[in-house]
Amino acid sequence: MFLRRFFGSFISKIIMPAQRLYPAAPHDPANQSYSDSISSHLKLIKSSGNAQIGVRQFCSTDKLKITPDTKVILHAFGNADCVENHQFELQETSLSYKETIVTSMNFRNVGKSQGSVSSEKDWVDDAVAVINHYRSLGIPLKNILLNGHSLGGAILTMAASTIYKEELATLQKSKKTITDNDKNECSPRLINNRSFSTLADEIMVSILHGLGTGLLTGIIYGLLATLFVTTSTAWIIGGALLASGLIYPQIPEFFFRPILNTVLWLSFGRMDAFSAYQALPNEAKDYIIAKDDGVICERATIHYRLKSQRKTQKKELKKEISNTSDENEKVSLHARLLNIKDCKLRFAADNSISVEAHNCPMNYLKTFHKLRDGTTPNNHQTSGDIVMNNKCRKLLKI
Repeated sequence: MFLRRFFGSFISKIIMPAQRLYPAAPHDPANQSYSDSISSHLKLIKSSGNAQIGVRQFCSTDKLKITPDTKVILHAFGNADCVENHQFELQETSLSYKETIVTSMNFRNVGKSQGSVSSEKDWVDDAVAVINHYRSLGIPLKNILLNGHSLGGAILTMAASTIYKEELATLQKSKKTITDNDKNECSPRLINNRSFSTLADEIMVSILHGLGTGLLTGIIYGLLATLFVTTSTAWIIGGALLASGLIYPQIPEFFFRPILNTVLWLSFGRMDAFSAYQALPNEAKDYIIAKDDGVICERATIHYRLKSQRKTQKKELKKEISNTSDENEKVSLHARLLNIKDCKLRFAADNSISVEAHNCPMNYLKTFHKLRDGTTPNNHQTSGDIVMNNKCRKLLKI
């Protein structure tokens, strides 16, 4: 795009300030040994536009033999974050997943990663390059789990969708009938952790809020209205949109969304993580949000867009549980229902909105739903790190 060439780099630094905060990684040796059982290695992987992506890989042993059964968990972090801030927790994750490669990446122009950004595609290319690096070692997509937080979650979601569509298109050329299992094999596994549905939703809901969105929508449509109606009528239209932003913000959002999406598409990219998430097979994806997240509000999340779909899934599972007499089947169905309910966590018991709910480690978050009411020893509220572990193991089948 013509405008992306001029504005893309500037916009990218607004979206991902880590490019300014971490222009060069602190002293970070290529190879480190944290203990007798954990070692880490820094790799530089080529991406598009001559970019090089710094990937820090953690293994429970530096002699891990890579086979088609080897599992990989790739982490990417938020817009003002970098790998170097998470080395201790990545080390802990590696200890929890024996014989698994725990790895993490900085996007181009952050830390040891090099290259320039002009559009969302550059970040997606970076993630795809890292995924393809592990595929080149003989690891199938079904054994590669992408675990992205915040902006990193949106980018990894789009990268997973990009790979899935390419693999599915290739498979369709050689195979007439595509089964659900075939589709699952075409996709990496994904956990979208406290991320947004689209960049437009994040801007309107979490940054501008109802008042800001209503004000901008009122000004834009008020000015447009002067071309067709009297000035006083145009003022009424603009004022109505402004007022609706305070009462029912979905109204000005509806009118402002196409304008904002067009501007983003022309200048950088819409970052439509929701459509990317929807494209993936159900067995290959999962997500987590924090109810009291003050950075990415609930209405700006994938979770909010999936509300009606989740409601239907829960209703059907409850019906199946009540209709079956097979105890093993009941346990399996209950586990699926529990996994859906566990997607929504919270930081504070009073549900007060906070930045900490977005940025805190997973163990600071907790479940709060009725399925975990504490009536049995195995049926109590649990911490976010346990929820994350359950989801990772479910997706990787370990």
